[in-house]
Amino acid sequence: MSGCDQISNLFLTDEGRIIGTWDGNWGIFPIKFIFVTNGTVQSIIDFVDYQYSGVGTWEISQGKLTLEIVNFIPSTKYTYVFSEGDKTLTLTTLNGDTSYVLNKQ
Repeated sequence: MSGCDQISNLFLTDEGRIIGTWDGNWGIFPIKFIFVTNGTVQSIIDFVDYQYSGVGTWEISQGKLTLEIVNFIPSTKYTYVFSEGDKTLTLTTLNGDTSYVLNKQ
Protein backbone atom coordinates (compact mmCIF):
# COMPACT_ATOMS: atom_id res chain seq x y z
CA MET A 1 0.00 0.00 0.00
CA SER A 2 2.03 2.91 -1.22
CA GLY A 3 1.18 6.38 -0.04
CA CYS A 4 -0.34 5.26 3.25
CA ASP A 5 1.60 7.94 5.09
CA GLN A 6 0.04 10.71 2.98
CA ILE A 7 -3.16 12.44 4.00
CA SER A 8 -5.78 12.47 1.28
CA ASN A 9 -6.74 15.97 0.13
CA LEU A 10 -10.36 14.91 0.55
CA PHE A 11 -9.95 15.21 4.30
CA LEU A 12 -8.07 18.51 4.40
CA THR A 13 -9.83 21.74 5.26
CA ASP A 14 -9.38 24.70 2.96
CA GLU A 15 -6.99 26.09 5.56
CA GLY A 16 -4.96 22.88 5.32
CA ARG A 17 -4.97 22.96 1.53
CA ILE A 18 -3.59 26.50 1.34
CA ILE A 19 -0.60 25.83 3.63
CA GLY A 20 2.65 25.79 1.68
CA THR A 21 4.36 27.61 -1.17
CA TRP A 22 2.44 28.92 -4.19
CA ASP A 23 3.90 30.50 -7.34
CA GLY A 24 2.18 32.59 -9.96
CA ASN A 25 1.92 36.09 -11.35
CA TRP A 26 0.53 39.14 -9.59
CA GLY A 27 -0.33 41.29 -12.53
CA ILE A 28 2.74 41.09 -14.73
CA PHE A 29 5.18 40.25 -11.93
CA PRO A 30 6.19 36.74 -10.77
CA ILE A 31 5.23 36.15 -7.14
CA LYS A 32 5.63 33.48 -4.50
CA PHE A 33 3.38 33.17 -1.44
CA ILE A 34 4.32 31.04 1.55
CA PHE A 35 1.22 30.38 3.68
CA VAL A 36 1.93 29.22 7.25
CA THR A 37 -0.43 27.48 9.69
CA ASN A 38 -0.34 30.38 12.17
CA GLY A 39 -2.12 32.71 9.73
CA THR A 40 0.97 34.49 8.46
CA VAL A 41 2.07 34.71 4.86
CA GLN A 42 5.29 35.76 3.21
CA SER A 43 5.35 37.11 -0.32
CA ILE A 44 8.31 37.39 -2.64
CA ILE A 45 7.72 39.38 -5.81
CA ASP A 46 10.20 39.86 -8.60
CA PHE A 47 10.18 43.37 -10.01
CA VAL A 48 12.34 44.19 -13.02
CA ASP A 49 15.55 45.03 -11.14
CA TYR A 50 14.92 43.84 -7.60
CA GLN A 51 13.03 41.42 -5.40
CA TYR A 52 10.52 42.61 -2.78
CA SER A 53 9.74 40.45 0.23
CA GLY A 54 6.80 41.22 2.47
CA VAL A 55 4.96 39.62 5.35
CA GLY A 56 1.31 39.69 6.22
CA THR A 57 -1.68 37.70 7.31
CA TRP A 58 -4.29 35.44 5.79
CA GLU A 59 -7.61 34.05 6.98
CA ILE A 60 -10.32 31.90 5.47
CA SER A 61 -13.81 32.66 6.74
CA GLN A 62 -17.26 32.11 5.24
CA GLY A 63 -15.78 30.83 1.99
CA LYS A 64 -13.58 33.90 1.42
CA LEU A 65 -9.82 34.35 1.72
CA THR A 66 -8.68 37.60 3.31
CA LEU A 67 -5.09 38.40 2.38
CA GLU A 68 -2.97 41.35 3.50
CA ILE A 69 0.71 41.96 2.81
CA VAL A 70 2.10 45.02 4.63
CA ASN A 71 3.02 47.82 2.18
CA PHE A 72 1.99 45.74 -0.84
CA ILE A 73 -1.51 44.23 -0.75
CA PRO A 74 -4.08 46.01 1.43
CA SER A 75 -6.53 43.77 3.28
CA THR A 76 -8.52 42.26 0.40
CA LYS A 77 -11.12 39.49 0.27
CA TYR A 78 -11.03 36.93 -2.53
CA THR A 79 -13.17 34.03 -3.59
CA TYR A 80 -10.98 31.01 -4.12
CA VAL A 81 -11.10 27.71 -5.98
CA PHE A 82 -8.74 24.78 -5.63
CA SER A 83 -8.34 22.63 -8.76
CA GLU A 84 -5.96 20.15 -10.38
CA GLY A 85 -5.89 17.99 -7.24
CA ASP A 86 -5.38 21.05 -5.01
CA LYS A 87 -2.24 22.01 -6.95
CA THR A 88 -3.84 25.12 -8.50
CA LEU A 89 -5.46 27.95 -6.56
CA THR A 90 -7.46 30.65 -8.32
CA LEU A 91 -8.10 33.85 -6.36
CA THR A 92 -10.70 36.30 -7.65
CA THR A 93 -11.48 39.71 -6.16
CA LEU A 94 -15.03 39.92 -4.81
CA ASN A 95 -16.09 42.30 -7.57
CA GLY A 96 -14.80 39.73 -10.06
CA ASP A 97 -12.59 42.09 -12.03
CA THR A 98 -9.23 40.44 -11.29
CA SER A 99 -8.14 36.81 -10.93
CA TYR A 100 -4.80 35.30 -10.03
CA VAL A 101 -3.77 31.70 -10.65
CA LEU A 102 -1.21 30.18 -8.28
CA ASN A 103 0.46 26.77 -8.48
CA LYS A 104 1.53 24.80 -5.43
CA GLN A 105 5.20 23.87 -5.18
